[in-house]
Amino acid sequence: MEPGFDSPLGRIVCWLLIGSGLTGCHCDSDTTPADIETSDTGDTDSDTGTSVIVDTSTEFDTDILNNCEDGWCKAAPGTFIFGSPPTEPCRGDYRERQVEVTLTRGFIIKQTEVTQADWEAVGFPNPDFVKDPELPFRSADWYEALAYCNALSEKEGLDTCYSLENCTGEIGGGCPELDENGDWICAENTYQCDPNVRKYPGVYDCPGYRLPTRAEWQYAARAGTTTATYNGDMTTDWTGECIREPVVDPIGWYCHNSGPETNPQRVALKRPNPWGIYDMIGNVWEWINDVDTGLSLEHDEGKPSPLVDPIGANMAGNPFRGTSGSGPGSKGCMSRSAWSGGNPPELRLSVLGFRPVRTIFSSDPDAGPDSGPGKK
Repeated sequence: MEPGFDSPLGRIVCWLLIGSGLTGCHCDSDTTPADIETSDTGDTDSDTGTSVIVDTSTEFDTDILNNCEDGWCKAAPGTFIFGSPPTEPCRGDYRERQVEVTLTRGFIIKQTEVTQADWEAVGFPNPDFVKDPELPFRSADWYEALAYCNALSEKEGLDTCYSLENCTGEIGGGCPELDENGDWICAENTYQCDPNVRKYPGVYDCPGYRLPTRAEWQYAARAGTTTATYNGDMTTDWTGECIREPVVDPIGWYCHNSGPETNPQRVALKRPNPWGIYDMIGNVWEWINDVDTGLSLEHDEGKPSPLVDPIGANMAGNPFRGTSGSGPGSKGCMSRSAWSGGNPPELRLSVLGFRPVRTIFSSDPDAGPDSGPGKK
């Protein structure tokens, strides 16, 4: 990491840059910032003004989609290895340290990132300059993502997971609309609340919709695989330039295939993972429930491997909230299941979205999205 990125302010600047696709810094101890270059171009959608690229290598076993229903996919309880091996390209030594994790609760996870149509369906305003119902909604700060989860819970008669009190600003307000280039980094006058938001100290005990923990997100991204991506291991390493990564091409949008402006693309155009989930690799970064310390999951839990149902570090005194996945401007070797980062919770980025989860409480292994307690 270059000098200047190891202070709290430096980390904010670093993540602002990487999240916007302007640099590839990891804000960790083992990588250096570099400019993103792109070479692919895409077709322009005349209705939306956005670059929409149709993937040509999306053939896959469609039976995997049977794991999903009404836009939600199921993740059964299980054990996996969180993090990445020391040999994985672009690896962060601290935050990706390997640890055995067991998740004792199954959960459902949204099959795609929350779209503009999903966001508007709960009655929230959409400030994006590029209006397209199939694009990921990329204009939410962390508190707004929580508000969406609460709204979805209320819509289905479930108890909410977050206590959003002492809030200032308005959902969707406080920032100008995304400009015609889709560039946006904004943290002033956004929707912000008291940081102590968890209604259920045991995150997995909440019956409503919530953001996934870092462990849940990576578990769902891997979908039973152990390689860098669910399509295999990386063939490229850190170079300081945007080069093609053949493993990522069929499954995710990254700097080489997301168009000259490296903008997010419409959801579900790439090959889903073995559990039927789309865009876990590339397209937009995704907010998660945990705080981000930049350190290992063992450190955040305060205990050694193996870990059971980890929830991350205490929110008190931690100014960053976690993000998982990668964005349309990310290098190929960053587009991995283990890649993660963090941002201030009041921040909005034009390459940052989210997808909710919900714990499955029924002992029935075939329990669907409407199972479990908490109905009002």
